[in-house]
Amino acid sequence: MEVPDEYNAKLSMRKAVYMNNPPVHPPVYAIDESVCKFHDCEECVKACPTQAIELDQKPEEVTINVGSIVVATGFEEFDSSTIKEYHYNDYPDVITNLELARMVDGFGPTGGVIVRPSNRQPAKKIVFIQCVGSRDRRWKPYCSSICCMISLKHATLIKSAYPEADISVCYIDIRTTGREHEYYYEQAREMGIKFVKGRPTEISRDPKTGKLVVDTEDALLHRLLELEADLVVLAPAMVPSEGTKELAEILGIDIDQDGFYKEYNAKLRPTETKLRGIYICGGTIFPKDAPTTSLQAHSAAVKAAKFLNKGKIIKDQRTAVINQDYCGDCEFCPVTCPYHAITLEDKGEDHFAAKVSDLLCEGCGVCVGTCPQNAIELRHSKPEQMTAQMNGILSLNESAEPLILAICCSECGHTAVDSSGMAMMEYPASVRVMKVPCTGILQIHQFLEAFKAGAQGVMVVGCKSDGCHYEVGSQKAEKKVDLAKTLLNEYGIESERLEMFQFVFIEGDKFAEAAQMMSERLKKLGNLKLMIGP
Repeated sequence: MEVPDEYNAKLSMRKAVYMNNPPVHPPVYAIDESVCKFHDCEECVKACPTQAIELDQKPEEVTINVGSIVVATGFEEFDSSTIKEYHYNDYPDVITNLELARMVDGFGPTGGVIVRPSNRQPAKKIVFIQCVGSRDRRWKPYCSSICCMISLKHATLIKSAYPEADISVCYIDIRTTGREHEYYYEQAREMGIKFVKGRPTEISRDPKTGKLVVDTEDALLHRLLELEADLVVLAPAMVPSEGTKELAEILGIDIDQDGFYKEYNAKLRPTETKLRGIYICGGTIFPKDAPTTSLQAHSAAVKAAKFLNKGKIIKDQRTAVINQDYCGDCEFCPVTCPYHAITLEDKGEDHFAAKVSDLLCEGCGVCVGTCPQNAIELRHSKPEQMTAQMNGILSLNESAEPLILAICCSECGHTAVDSSGMAMMEYPASVRVMKVPCTGILQIHQFLEAFKAGAQGVMVVGCKSDGCHYEVGSQKAEKKVDLAKTLLNEYGIESERLEMFQFVFIEGDKFAEAAQMMSERLKKLGNLKLMIGP
């Protein structure tokens, strides 16, 4: 039995017994059950010298107990047939870079000869179309980052082997980020490869000659072109592998807005997820070239090995505790928790109480700031401890400057304060810094308590909303600050005395500027007068 070979872009045939990826070692064969005749044939069983084939083998589920997981599911090409004007799958001579890669390979189905799939005749005129589905708000708004270099590689390889080939590349921008990649681009131009700045509008086919015609613009020369081609090569967007979303739900890790897995921190912890022991690398995070993918694979493997070598998980005791007697069935905290550490327990009589997993809880305190019943506390950051700390640092003021309480998260906020100190930046001595795990732990009444304790102004300093180390903490704090400002106005207190600031950890200069700005603002507002009852 023979069927078109998917690995070779259906440019050759394969048997019902085949290898999914021939270059992989050790080689492992599979049987295509859609075409195999099984017991009606049994030729493979007769031919196998080691009796390794079991035609009656059934699929089975295997549960494996592991201590760490590395997700390396890669990416795949965007389905170019979605863009109807390019007629992929309609015209056999419109192919993708992946299919061309099999042609370019000397051990591939065509022996390195670039042919037209329609008639297997050599292709002399080739047009590359970049950004097929990429940088297009109809499909994928992001740049897939590696497509330009893939097309340049293929174009220069073909031009080197067949100098007479007429090759054109239609592009929006040529992006050659990488060591000496710009020289690669310059080399392609020197070899005679033509570059046309413009996104093609349609590919048509002459029914008489079978030739393809690419309608495009030349944005540099301000003219319309019709490029005749034997072969059109599309550079599709790179998209997440099939099943990425389902796997993310199973593992409990996050997906970014582009559909790829979300790393814990793109700069500092690029192969880690929010869950201990689960790592990601390579194209699962975003399209990457081979060197970068290899580097990340090494990083993920080393981190997984280091995690396993400890033999145990060491946890900070700063985790949330729930008083189930106070829990009021609101179910806010399981939805709010960014680590899925809170579940609901059936207490009978239609009453459910929240329960925290100490293993999954990362001690952000977002649930504390969300609970309307005050049924949740964070170990070592209990409300009474935070109030005592607040009163302590505001109890003395030896400066004539207005007293300011800066409540900073332990990640970017407090690190920005440290950065300003290390850089010898000056800000008013009346600014008192109070560190909390995350600004998401804060409750509205705590802002009012700060004013009652003697603060003339309050600064809430957290991470950027789109870069919060605890995902949603900074966003929730921002909403609470806005609501608290409304309450202050109702109480006759200027809302300008309370402000939210969001910094990256290295922006110590911005913290110093914000502190100085708040001090000058409070001087203009004058002293705060509170009406405190008996």
